[in-house]
Amino acid sequence: MEMAMMQYEQNRSLDWEMLHHVSRRFSILPASVFAVPDYPVVTKVSIDALKGFVPALQRLAGEYSRSWLILECQGQLNSPMTFFSLEAADQVVIPLGKPTDAAYALASVRRLAQVYHHQTEKFILAAAGNVKAIKGAALTHGRDGVMLDGVRILPWDSRKLKAALPVDNPRRRQVAESAPIYL
Repeated sequence: MEMAMMQYEQNRSLDWEMLHHVSRRFSILPASVFAVPDYPVVTKVSIDALKGFVPALQRLAGEYSRSWLILECQGQLNSPMTFFSLEAADQVVIPLGKPTDAAYALASVRRLAQVYHHQTEKFILAAAGNVKAIKGAALTHGRDGVMLDGVRILPWDSRKLKAALPVDNPRRRQVAESAPIYL
């Protein structure tokens, strides 16, 4: 990922060969295990490169007839790639490992909807275990009295998650997520 971002900034194009081809239908652009977390590549490239990187990945996927582009992002919105991935994403899958994660995730979705005007329908909370309590929490009123409806809450089950993703969207489909999902 880091090398691709640097190459994109230098010549504004991406090469399909830089991806790791797992199978005929699945390719990955992994982050480097040697990346320096204290000085990430996003601080080394221009803001124009950061803004254009996700659309460049979309174009690359389209050139090779890939119907899904899955971006794994950090959970912090202050990461530029998370921010730009959320902007471009058709669906956002947020995995919940334990019930206490739900309150933070719901508060974050509420903020994204209010401040950045994201539609709540683009968010899927994928919960391990019972989802009934999380569904109740999503439909409660926030401090400002706005209902958080439209957010889908599903069990962490790859078949149900895949069924929830858009199939007839004319735009190149993307999922920005904070943990890997295997479809």
